[in-house]
Amino acid sequence: MNPFYPGFSPQARRQDVVPRAVAVQVARERDAYARELQAARAELARAQRYIRAHAERSVSAPSPEPLREPPAPDERLDVLRAELTECRGELAAARERSRELEADLRRSEERRERAVAAVSELTEEVARRDAEIDRSRDAIDALEASARQRAEQAEFIDHTEQLLRLSADIENIKRRRQVELDLNERDTRQATISAFVSLRESLTRALAGARDHEDPWYTGTEAILRQFDSILEQLDVTLVGAPGERFDPTMHQAIGLVSVDDVRSGDIVSVQRPGFAFADGTIASPAQVVVAR
Repeated sequence: MNPFYPGFSPQARRQDVVPRAVAVQVARERDAYARELQAARAELARAQRYIRAHAERSVSAPSPEPLREPPAPDERLDVLRAELTECRGELAAARERSRELEADLRRSEERRERAVAAVSELTEEVARRDAEIDRSRDAIDALEASARQRAEQAEFIDHTEQLLRLSADIENIKRRRQVELDLNERDTRQATISAFVSLRESLTRALAGARDHEDPWYTGTEAILRQFDSILEQLDVTLVGAPGERFDPTMHQAIGLVSVDDVRSGDIVSVQRPGFAFADGTIASPAQVVVAR
């Protein structure tokens, strides 16, 4: 048992929350009242034994003889009576003191009970505070977990955005590369077709200058020219320029102007050399035409 917390509940002693000064003062007062009460009770017991002994001696003494003159008062009896009176007074005082001690003891017990009640209240308050601290810690842990989760989400979103940006950059690079490849392919194709067109124009001029159409050279060159036209058709190259079309300076090259009654001004009268256009509308070679005035 803890000497600084006598008389308090096991829970109060176990939790060790009673103020030391209050516990020591209550213990000292209780011990002093207990000692005084024990001494008063012992004194009362001695007085009662003394009174009973004198009473027994007084009863056992022989009664005076009748018709005999009473003897003189016994001084010892007077002393005993005086002592008895004194003992009775001391007994009354002891009883009064005992009652006072009992009242003080009750007051001490009440103070002790109040102290125990205060300790219990303090214990309950400490328990409530501990519960509040636990709830606060749980809330803090929850907030920290939420903050960590949000940080992880933000980091994930940041990484995702970086990946998306990298993917977009890669896609743009691929697109630009494809556009460059397409442009290079188109330029190469157009350059190749332009070379074919120039060669065809040369063959056409050679055939136009020939006189003998029955010459094997003529027929062979004409077959080569038809093969050129087939190849150009497979490459999606179309002829540009035909009589009756409206003159377009982006597609036609005027090499002469003539007056024709039944042809509208600005229309093509004849085509001296046909032009060629790529599939995307780009002109590989403009058509040389004669335009009506």
